[in-house]
Amino acid sequence: MLWYGWYDQSGRSVHSVEGVLLSQHLYLSESGRGVRRGVRWSCVGVVAAAATLLAGCSSSSSKPSSATSAAPSTASAPSSAASTAASTPSSAASAASSPASTAGAASATGKSVQVAFGFPYTSVEVYKPLIKGAKAEAATLGAKILQSSAQLNAGAQVTELNTWIAQGVGALVILPLDLNSLAPVVTAAHKAGTKVIGYSTQIPGADGAILWSDAQGAQLVGGAAADWVNSQKAGTAQVGLLTQDAVSVGKARIDGSLATLQKAAPGAKVVARAEAPDAAHAYTVTLSMMQAHPDISVILCANDDDEVGAARALKQLNKAPASVWLGGFDGSLTALQEINDGTINGVTAALPLEPIGEAVTQFGVDAANGSGPTSKTFDYILAKNNDPSVVEPLIQAYG
Repeated sequence: MLWYGWYDQSGRSVHSVEGVLLSQHLYLSESGRGVRRGVRWSCVGVVAAAATLLAGCSSSSSKPSSATSAAPSTASAPSSAASTAASTPSSAASAASSPASTAGAASATGKSVQVAFGFPYTSVEVYKPLIKGAKAEAATLGAKILQSSAQLNAGAQVTELNTWIAQGVGALVILPLDLNSLAPVVTAAHKAGTKVIGYSTQIPGADGAILWSDAQGAQLVGGAAADWVNSQKAGTAQVGLLTQDAVSVGKARIDGSLATLQKAAPGAKVVARAEAPDAAHAYTVTLSMMQAHPDISVILCANDDDEVGAARALKQLNKAPASVWLGGFDGSLTALQEINDGTINGVTAALPLEPIGEAVTQFGVDAANGSGPTSKTFDYILAKNNDPSVVEPLIQAYG
């Protein structure tokens, strides 16, 4: 899942809330690349993809009424539980590879179902395994996947969705840029017989949702951090936070990770925190943070772009990777590779992107046919050092 920071023309940060209209010209700092491109928008949502989202994201408290997996416990995980939690995702990933039952997936009318995937920024890193999974499932089911060209323009997204409805698609799977603008779209879709599924967030009036559990992911990251602090730092550590508090998911990830860490390792104390919308900013604020607090040994990051940026800063400061533990979220390719080869000492809570992509097609087809589940909350997978059986399949999904 990929997060974006918004800036005005002077380069000052503009913190927005999901779905809030922004009237000025904004500059997009593209996560992981540190590039600013002038983009004229009338409104914008915060995307993750998975997300970062992946790409677009919502509060982890959202849960579909017909979710096919149980919501995670919100209780903080103890340090000793981190290794147990870490061992379960690999089996969970296998189970998640089938997003729903395949019975009844083929069109009841014999007509190929078209599923329009309204993921409005197809050039982000996480989109590759997402669309790979969606296309593979489409080939299995004899369905067709339509891809977005809205490129983070909320107005263009609404136009695109209405065009797909007019074309008679069976289902829309939507990562909303402006949730408030979708009520007329949902009404028009249902009037035309088109089903609607929310992606990363529940859309009011929709027929299903594809979500993931940030509370569960935060327990994985916080538990792993506590294990490291207790085993390597005798239970005491200075902690830095790279946050995205303007975004509900970013706040849920950091708050949950920190609560889990401090419950299992009470000697872990926060000494610095800074907003970091992308890798470039994470690099800069980590340099400042480490210069002010050179004994920081744990950095919790709202996403993998921040984790990668922090790792670059530590390298610039000649800090040995083993001296500072990093925790991130999403399972970006770069973070996975650097965790796998030891460049990053730490973990990422990775989303099972390919199975999520499969669910896009599966749930779209099932919704169109009126058969099978159309909602699921996916669990994160803990990817950590010296665990190639988990990390390498996640890397291979990008191939």
